[in-house]
Amino acid sequence: MKALVWYGPNDLRFEDWPEPKLQDDEVMLKVAYSGICGSEMSIIHGVNTHGAQPPKVLGHEFSGVIADMGKGVKNFKLGERVTTHPNASCGECYYCKRAQEGFCLRPFNFITSKESGAFSEYTKVKAKTLYRIPESMSLKTASLVEPISIAVHAASLVRFLPGDTVVILGGGTIGLACLLVMRHYGASTIIVSDPVQMRRDIAKKMGADIVVDPLKEDLQTVVRQNSEGFGFDMCIEAVGNEKTCEQAMTLIKKGGTVLFVGVPPPNKFTSVSFMEVNKNEYKLVGSNWSPYSFDRTINIMKTFDPDPLITHEFRLQDFRKAIESQEGKSALKTTFVFE
Repeated sequence: MKALVWYGPNDLRFEDWPEPKLQDDEVMLKVAYSGICGSEMSIIHGVNTHGAQPPKVLGHEFSGVIADMGKGVKNFKLGERVTTHPNASCGECYYCKRAQEGFCLRPFNFITSKESGAFSEYTKVKAKTLYRIPESMSLKTASLVEPISIAVHAASLVRFLPGDTVVILGGGTIGLACLLVMRHYGASTIIVSDPVQMRRDIAKKMGADIVVDPLKEDLQTVVRQNSEGFGFDMCIEAVGNEKTCEQAMTLIKKGGTVLFVGVPPPNKFTSVSFMEVNKNEYKLVGSNWSPYSFDRTINIMKTFDPDPLITHEFRLQDFRKAIESQEGKSALKTTFVFE
């Protein structure tokens, strides 16, 4: 099969690659759409490999059609349209037995495993990670279930009430997924801050009440002007930058929540005044991956249109143009198309 193979920093090759061999509990998928994630961009450039080892076929945000099944798979049929969670927990470790599979000590995931990901014509997955796509949902839309599930899981970790106000730092895919999900859950006012005009335009199109260019406007002033001077109920940090992590607490009211969904580099740190945290009863909440979220995400996605998140589509052989678009300021989510 044809695949896009990562051989090390800035070394991608479009080439022939062995088709996966199925185990009894696995399913072969013919890939339809496969999105390029920020995590994959950091691997491609060697900034943060997340444990991936070359040579490696990347790709973990995707949809496809069942092309073959292991003999132990009973609950699916050939030709069914599906998406898949990129993580599979072991089901046996300390955390799995406490219903905390997001912290599994022996997880399988597409990024760190030796198995081929979805930047390829075919890929195999554990049958237990599969989710059927409703007839009303296109394969293109289904490729967004994984990134939107990040927002759904994050929202499940905090106390959020209809009518609460939210400021989102970062208008990338995850930041705008949070916009969609928080609007679905009843946020009254949502501000999105991002220095890129294209992202602000899409944020506005997808329901942001106010968009801010943090390079030209004082975000704290905008937040105070729209909250009677108190600050917002919640700030979602979706950049993964130490400066925005520090900024987040300046934007919330007393008793407010900061929800961290951005992925910071492992060697970056920020300073937090624990006196301020205690005095103001701030809630600082981290969010990692999206266990137990795909079913709810698929249901929630019936209520809004996430497709504007995908701004660029390329064939796999045009990977150089795809990577360039994702690097620049013209693309939000770049996706490989196989249909």
